[in-house]
Amino acid sequence: MGFVVAIGCSNSTRRLRSVVNQPRKSTFGHCVHGFAGVPLGFDKASSNVFRLHGGRGRSSQWARLQRRGVHDLLCRDAVIVVNPPSGGHASIGLYFAQQMMSLGNEVYMLVAGEQEKHGMKQPNKELRGLAENESKTSQMHLLFGDAQNPSILMEMIQSRRPSAGRIVAFVDNRSQSVDEALLLHKFAMGVSAERYLYVSSCGIYEPSEYAPFVETDPVKQSAGQAQVEERFLRDSAIPFASFRPMYVIGRNAAKLDYTNFFFDRITRNRPIPLPGHGNAFVSLTHADDVARMLACATLVQPAEVAGQVFNAVSPRYVTLLGLAEMCHRVVHGDKSEPNIGYYDAKRIGVDPKEATGLPFRVSYPFIADAGKAMRRLAWHPLSERTLHDILKEMYQEYRELGLHERQIDFSGDDRVLRGAGAAVGAGISK
Repeated sequence: MGFVVAIGCSNSTRRLRSVVNQPRKSTFGHCVHGFAGVPLGFDKASSNVFRLHGGRGRSSQWARLQRRGVHDLLCRDAVIVVNPPSGGHASIGLYFAQQMMSLGNEVYMLVAGEQEKHGMKQPNKELRGLAENESKTSQMHLLFGDAQNPSILMEMIQSRRPSAGRIVAFVDNRSQSVDEALLLHKFAMGVSAERYLYVSSCGIYEPSEYAPFVETDPVKQSAGQAQVEERFLRDSAIPFASFRPMYVIGRNAAKLDYTNFFFDRITRNRPIPLPGHGNAFVSLTHADDVARMLACATLVQPAEVAGQVFNAVSPRYVTLLGLAEMCHRVVHGDKSEPNIGYYDAKRIGVDPKEATGLPFRVSYPFIADAGKAMRRLAWHPLSERTLHDILKEMYQEYRELGLHERQIDFSGDDRVLRGAGAAVGAGISK
């Protein structure tokens, strides 16, 4: 039986909640924005934001905001985002844009690619829908183009009103090298962005027998994202913070491998090949929760995040077997057991990814601790959303995309299972 464990700050005495950890509501019903402060909620629950930011001087600011009313919405603060056109992190930009818009901010996003090539693919299709929505056009500004072209970057913000508010953050969700990041960093300085938030990856950690990874663990010096971190953590003219996601999932993603691996086999009555006994832990994080962490970083003072690194991951882990069982229940809606084919990758001399397409690292423990973000940023994943809920959403999308009907070559699975001595049963070609 697979199982799930929770590791993190469940017993922490600090139980702060920010606006971004509440379910999204409409901008006008949820928040108003002042010239000198952070978004503050109208509802009673959002009074916790005062505690999140120290509380000092916020009551008088709240009174000023009530007097100024909707006028302040005309002077919105803004964020600038450079987003990749595809890949596992692309959907983070979509959910971050939604988060910041719900807080009353303007979003200026450059998708680093050609619209003709990437515009109809997710998450770009959804981003275009946001930008084309008449009720959101004053908040969402979207361009496609070369992120290394300064004129394209300048075009993003030329439409801002002279009376517009601050640029509270420049989010670099694209750079893979120091050279790429340097140009964006200079641009962020030029527009007086208050902080530079860089989306890195947990993939830069050096393999280790210790788990989970914490932010101070050694990283691969050859990794481009590690070099970007090292360069700007050491020397940045504006507050710099790095966020390391792992196995990002959720609807409207460019990369669906982490769940499709299971759905592809379950919907076709195929055995699911799992290395070992399926007891390797993985950590799946909804892109919206990563976006909420980035949003939390815009709500605290820039000095609070300057020079910091955060694991942008779920505080809960699940075994491969547990994930297979959950996916099986989502597909079949019953308590029947999935068909699992176990194998010893070392004994039969195969790499699980190359042989079967397994999208997870299993040669060493690959999970990370989210405790630092929970303590310093008062971040928590959306409590109302369980992994089972996410899998249901993703299976619905899987069906909507017609992926259950596509042709897939499972010959690699067959070779591995035969090599492991697994019984050749239904679903395995002879």
